Amino acid sequence: MLRWFFAAALLASSCTTADIASAPSEEGVRAYRDKDYETAWGMLAPLAAKGHYRAQRYQAFMLLEGNAPIECGPEGCERQAVALLLDGARRGDNNSLIVLEAMRASDASYAPSDADLLTIELERAGTGDPMTAWRLVKRYQTGAGVEQSAEQALRWLKVTAAGDPTIYSYAPEAAFQVCQAYVTGDGIEENISVGRRWCKKAANQGHNGAVIALSQLDRARRQR
Repeated sequence: MLRWFFAAALLASSCTTADIASAPSEEGVRAYRDKDYETAWGMLAPLAAKGHYRAQRYQAFMLLEGNAPIECGPEGCERQAVALLLDGARRGDNNSLIVLEAMRASDASYAPSDADLLTIELERAGTGDPMTAWRLVKRYQTGAGVEQSAEQALRWLKVTAAGDPTIYSYAPEAAFQVCQAYVTGDGIEENISVGRRWCKKAANQGHNGAVIALSQLDRARRQR
């Protein structure tokens, strides 16, 4: 029933094939995929105890699926799984964050609160993580679990835009949105010269909309 949570997380993985093959948890993951859950748990448990978040994530999958070869205690397997996923998400596992978000969307009784996810996003984005900063951008733009704020959206857009565009494909889009915010003055003080610099950054990273906007800004400047 919960396989779609895990499929979404695996598809969203930022690991390359080489990364996965070299990971110390690979044998445990292979055993999980072969449905040898007792072997998988035995291999992954020592790694998870050391804070290896990929091992924790697969332990959580087994707990949620009812395949963990352990007694879960009074709190239940689902709560234990959520604790593992929350720990991994706090330390940078985006797949764990995706699974937790899917739980929230499905209104699962054991799902973490939106405040729990927001806390993790703020902590990680505060260290300069572009992916969670982008999540905060969407929150503050739409008011999802927070009060809408153009200033806060702009703050996290800048963090996102600082990401490596070869790794974070939305970094150029973030830079372009910063440009738009300053040029239009939508919710912040208008500053055309600052906006132009951000559009130039996005254009240099291949953002077509920024290329067009930069051309329009240059034309307007010449006509003054």
